[in-house]
Amino acid sequence: MTPVKTKRATRERILDACLKLFNERGVASVSSADMSEAIGISQGNIAYHFPRKSDLILALFAEREAHIAALFKRMKEHYLREREQPFGVLFDQLTELFGIVRQYRFVSIDLAFLARRYPEIGVAWTRENRTMARVAERLFSLAVADGYMEPESRPGAFDRHIHRMQILLNFYVLDEAARGDGSSYVVLLFEDLMHLLSPAGKQMVGAWLPMLGPQNQ
Repeated sequence: MTPVKTKRATRERILDACLKLFNERGVASVSSADMSEAIGISQGNIAYHFPRKSDLILALFAEREAHIAALFKRMKEHYLREREQPFGVLFDQLTELFGIVRQYRFVSIDLAFLARRYPEIGVAWTRENRTMARVAERLFSLAVADGYMEPESRPGAFDRHIHRMQILLNFYVLDEAARGDGSSYVVLLFEDLMHLLSPAGKQMVGAWLPMLGPQNQ
């Protein structure tokens, strides 16, 4: 293995081990000694790759952000490709989104501490939420144009739905044992969305989520 590959492999080992530790114990409870013991390398070796603890946390947050950004991109591409039947894959994609949040759940659990201790996390968190909001707004505008959603009945109706979606995403990690893979939370998202859909949109969603079909509204 070349030196570059070795460095990359060590860096990935550190990130994987620390992600597990942070998820299990919380960021504040994990020391450099804990990391060293879990990974099986010296604290100096960890510091070589991540001089500060904040560097390690930000690297993990960047991974999460990249996964979510890539998923949002696929959501847009899917909708534009399947405009006659756009909601079918969306359920699976939203379930995948909950999976990403669960994979990096220390972010949601420790958010207040992280944002206070590491200002860069607060900036990155705001950026991620703005990206999510822009994608959702774009999808909503396409759905309105295609006749699947009604135009906003009151200003801010779409923004409020997006905000509730973000709250559910972060609450989910506290309820993971009861909720499994997050699919039940995706049903909640669609249930909340139903009042914004047109009759055609409700019929389409009801075709693959019968419990949310028009007859149950």
